[in-house]
This record gives sequence, structure tokens and C-alpha cells, in this order.
Amino acid sequence: MLMTWMDDENCKRRSEGLRFVQLMKNRAYHDGIKRAPYAAMFGHDIKVGLSTSVFPKEPIENIRTEEELEKVVREFGVEEQRQQEQIEDQPMDHYL
Repeated sequence: MLMTWMDDENCKRRSEGLRFVQLMKNRAYHDGIKRAPYAAMFGHDIKVGLSTSVFPKEPIENIRTEEELEKVVREFGVEEQRQQEQIEDQPMDHYL
């Protein structure tokens, strides 16, 4: 599998392909355990790409460039920080 990946990607260094091959093997369905090895170990399917990230769905659907991604990350970070500040500003008896 690694050699095939190396041929497909015209790569001479095995170390560069190991993480990709590992991901492919760990997310592939296994008949013996009736699920992917990753799901068997962690209890859920592996999360790959922006669609399975913590980012809101709407902004990531239209990302086409790295700059657009950076903008979403910055905006998301600002919003997340605001939410955290609101939580910290609430009186502690709110959690009791």
C-alpha cells in the first residue's frame, strides 16, 4: 500500500507517505471487527477535513483559497473568545 502511494505521488521518501497510508488503513472497514479500526478504538468515525471540524458549516462550504480559510479561522477564534468571556462573566451560582 505504501509503495503504491509512493508511485502515485512520485515520492521517494517512505516517511512522507506513512501518515496517509496509516489514515487509509485506520478508516477502512474491517470484517473481523465489523467497523474501522479507528472507530473500534475511539468509538466514532475518524474526522477528516473541514466538514468534520468544529467550524460552522456555512462559512466552510464556500472556502476556495487558503486566504478564505485563514479569514474563517480568525473570525471563529474571535467568536469563540467572546463566548468564553461570556461564560467567565456569569456568576458561579449559575453552575450549581
